Amino acid sequence: MKKIYCRNRNWFQKVFRIMKITLFLCLFSVIQVLALPSVGQAKFNLKMENTSIEDVLRNLEENSSYHFFYKSEDLAGKQKINIDVERKNVFEVLDEILPDLQLSYEAFDKYIAIKATETSKGSYQSGADQKLVTGKVTNEQREPLPGVTVIIKGTNNGTVTNVDGNFSLSDVTSDDVLIFSFVGMTTLEVLVGEQTSINIELAADAIGIEEVVAVGYGIQKKENLTGAVASVNMEELSNRPTSNMVNSLQGVAPGVFISSPGGQPGADQGNILVRGIGSFQNSSPLIIMDGVSITLQDMASLNPNDIKNISVLKDAASAAIYGSRAANGVILITSKEGKNQKSGIRLDSYYGFQSATVLPELVNAEQYARLANEARINGGQAPYFSEEQISLMMNDDPYDGFDNVDWIDQTFRTAPLTSHTLTFNKGDEKLSTTLSLGYLKQDGIMIKTGTERINFRGRVDYDITNFLRIGMNLNGYRTNNNQFLGSVGGTDGSIMRRLVRTPPSAPVYYQSGGYFSEFDNVPGYNTIQNPLRIADGGTDDELSRRIISSVYASIQLAHGLTLKTQLSYNYLNRDQEIWNKRQIIYDDNGDLVVDTGKNALRNTAFNREEYQNETFLTYEKLFADKHDFKFLAGYSFYKLNTNQYSAYGEDLPNNTIKVLNATSANFSVSGSKWSNALESWFGRVNYIFNEKYLFEGNVRYDGSSRFNEENRWGVFPSVSAGWIVSKENFLSGLSWLDQLKLRGSWGLLGNQNINDSYPYIQTYDVGQNYLFGSVPSLTGGVAVTNIANNAATWESAETFNIGLDATLFKRLNVNFDYFDKITNDVLIQLPIPGTLGNVSAPYVNDATIQNKGWEAVISYRNSFNKLTYNISFNISNVKNEIIDLKGQEFYLDNRIHREGEPFGSWFGLKAIGIFKAEEELQNAAFQHNQTTLGDIHYADLSGPNGEPDGIIDSYDRTIIGNSFPEYVYGFNLGLNFKGFDANAFFQGVKNVDIYSSETAENTGSNNAYYTWTTRWLDRWTPENPDSQLPRLRTVWEQNELVSSFWLEDASYLRLKNIEIGYTLPNALTSKFKISKLRLYAGGQNLFTWTKLKNYDPEKRTNDVRNESYPQTKVVQFGINCEF
Repeated sequence: MKKIYCRNRNWFQKVFRIMKITLFLCLFSVIQVLALPSVGQAKFNLKMENTSIEDVLRNLEENSSYHFFYKSEDLAGKQKINIDVERKNVFEVLDEILPDLQLSYEAFDKYIAIKATETSKGSYQSGADQKLVTGKVTNEQREPLPGVTVIIKGTNNGTVTNVDGNFSLSDVTSDDVLIFSFVGMTTLEVLVGEQTSINIELAADAIGIEEVVAVGYGIQKKENLTGAVASVNMEELSNRPTSNMVNSLQGVAPGVFISSPGGQPGADQGNILVRGIGSFQNSSPLIIMDGVSITLQDMASLNPNDIKNISVLKDAASAAIYGSRAANGVILITSKEGKNQKSGIRLDSYYGFQSATVLPELVNAEQYARLANEARINGGQAPYFSEEQISLMMNDDPYDGFDNVDWIDQTFRTAPLTSHTLTFNKGDEKLSTTLSLGYLKQDGIMIKTGTERINFRGRVDYDITNFLRIGMNLNGYRTNNNQFLGSVGGTDGSIMRRLVRTPPSAPVYYQSGGYFSEFDNVPGYNTIQNPLRIADGGTDDELSRRIISSVYASIQLAHGLTLKTQLSYNYLNRDQEIWNKRQIIYDDNGDLVVDTGKNALRNTAFNREEYQNETFLTYEKLFADKHDFKFLAGYSFYKLNTNQYSAYGEDLPNNTIKVLNATSANFSVSGSKWSNALESWFGRVNYIFNEKYLFEGNVRYDGSSRFNEENRWGVFPSVSAGWIVSKENFLSGLSWLDQLKLRGSWGLLGNQNINDSYPYIQTYDVGQNYLFGSVPSLTGGVAVTNIANNAATWESAETFNIGLDATLFKRLNVNFDYFDKITNDVLIQLPIPGTLGNVSAPYVNDATIQNKGWEAVISYRNSFNKLTYNISFNISNVKNEIIDLKGQEFYLDNRIHREGEPFGSWFGLKAIGIFKAEEELQNAAFQHNQTTLGDIHYADLSGPNGEPDGIIDSYDRTIIGNSFPEYVYGFNLGLNFKGFDANAFFQGVKNVDIYSSETAENTGSNNAYYTWTTRWLDRWTPENPDSQLPRLRTVWEQNELVSSFWLEDASYLRLKNIEIGYTLPNALTSKFKISKLRLYAGGQNLFTWTKLKNYDPEKRTNDVRNESYPQTKVVQFGINCEF
């Protein structure tokens, strides 16, 4: 349906002018800076008289980004020098002064080693124990570590490892101690002794003081964070057998809850909630990859092997820099780069087998027939099946009109899953390149479903000079999702619904080969259709092509001052072809039983374009060794354009031709387009005093095209502070306390992601027909179908957070956060008078939602001889409450939005149990005039006056359960031993309810058309009066009223992933020019502990009929190989 609207184009012209001016200023800055020196090759003036070489090097270090290494005796005794240079860079200065001192230098990345020349060495290197020491540094996975600092303790004599992890250090004595240090790894000291070759393995640092994490528009040391940020290392997740990267985060980051819609390949994209639900519109977080905003579908389609790290910004201090898009949290994705990596090729490949985690155990044909007969007899109807017919069901003859069919077995299968990623890396001090190509193919466990995806990625970062860095990032994927026509679950035409609405007594095929379809045209049996015939009734194929691209330039204007600009362009094209096949089926007597009529074809195309510019300036400076100051200021512009069209036609010549031009009936077309834009200014200030008092302030000024000009702009600030208590003198005596930090934050965030791009503009819908003339005839026209609200504006979330970070005994990490987030001005559609006509209500800022709770993470890491092990546990608790709905209540089938209650709480009657005695029945409130023993006993809670009135009716409905888990947790166990590694990850939720009714869980009120799970074999009967399940009865819906009886505890603990691997010794693999070869086996979702039977506890909340595509468990075998 096309939207027709009028807009003030002056605003867009103004924005376009701003973009042109900004681009001109950026280009002008680049041109000017290219003519200027910068830190690396900054041409500065230096005048020093009668000074030592050590003082000169310290001066150069302060005025450049380089760090110097040297051995003290190399510089000892050197004469004082005079230096007077103008407009020379570091290397030109060194070239001028070092030769006369018999010194030379060697540069590696940002390090410069000063060495004595061979002539100079002879004067003091005659000691017999001075020697050359070489070696290699690797991590726990035996991978080389480039950039490790190797220095002789107590001196400045040192070096760094190269891209292969190798190092070489001269002038070492047997008494020297070598110190090996690297960011994120435990520092190691080694006595040289008689060794001339030292190969070491660095373990990950449990403290992680030097570890950096991604934050908005940059990185920060983990030690200096004042906000709530969860960081996930993707190396730990890349081998998990999933086609969806979103789901792989489940249980890994505290405060993050992922609800999965099911296990259908290509449609298993989970929904992400960060610290609860804060909006009726869209509670999904903002997702940024390498500075470019992407969609949840994009994130789901990324290749995990391409990702280095994921950070989740959860509070205002960390997320306010993104302003109006950050109210629901921010996810920052950092891709891998080739810098300082060994050049080579890496292959990551696995093959696996999938099956359903759980499928309902249904009754067989005989059991179904007897249950159906019982339900009809209890309902005063004649039984369906005679004893003779029941015997035919079990006689193993599928062509006598009856059979014993397991429709679950007919529809599901064990399906293969395979993934291959080839990555090319080349990196040095200046140029880093990463290219990767990934392929994934996943057949669905349900017949005729599957997906196939190709991922490609290219990233280039190039230091043109020491002050100018440019780069390009290109990501893309091509996804082909396939399924049969119609839905796999959740609608009347879905296969999952047909599986339990088709009796097991119905055969699969006629003897002549056609699908058995006796029920299809029988009155009263319209809901019973052969699932295999439905699955063969057509196709629904979707092909998506996505490009995510960006280029950037980073210019160091002066020491500590950097300007960066990034331009990005994203494009999505999605084509969908829905083909409705004509089916003609005859039974064994030659009678026509099914003719679906004309075949049909629908082609739909969707296109999405995004343009984005981010330009920002950063400055950092350390004053007097105590005052560490950082500043960021920037500008951002984002524009989105979308369009969609669809064409439909019927009556193709046959079931082979699928071309719209071949249709000959009921041809129609439709289309729509929309766009929105966002302009922003932002800034951040960081201040650290004496390395222990931390302060940060953020602000963003956003303007959104979604709102009227008077309400378009909003300010979103945050402030935060931290105190590293462990650095205070009064705690210096506590050797077991390595780090203790307290932090707190406050801020205001916004949400502009509502379900309407133009809530303030009155729009018209075409295709609205009118009747005109004395003989009324339909005439096409337009009409107003919604009411605009030009006062609509941002949803604003005020967030408070306090946290604690501690490290004990150098091995135990503890993190704790408490938060309180109140979202005000939440957009809702309140009821409007019917006199306004057939129009939808406007969006108004009238609701308030609160989310508060806590999060905790505990991790421990240790080693014993060659065994290294780690244990981690995280848990989060979120309490959600709707504070204000202006007195309104909104009903969602079995759930409700109500003031004072959690979002979408289960709502219905409270079930006390089953009536098992006449006395209980007589003393109970009036239920129904036909209620008897074996029926559900409902509680009388209220009446018209708010007090119990002895009658069960709608007044007795109440909150009966929680649809959102109270606790979400996960824990991980890992170990490494002599090349072997093992990892097990468990994930779970606690105190959450799901509703299970109607589909295979029913009392037969639907004339006993539907089948049952086997637990209904233990239903109430006069002979089984102690059963917990009610009696069966047709034409009786009293037992199927929405009530707590059908709620079940969906708490669970699941072995989400387990993996065992072995890395072959390098001495063996190097003979084949293989630097690393790891073989592994693993599984996903292999075991689940839950009270729930027949259905997976991870099913989506609104699946009250248990019709979601089942979750999958996988057994896999894989290889990681580096050349």
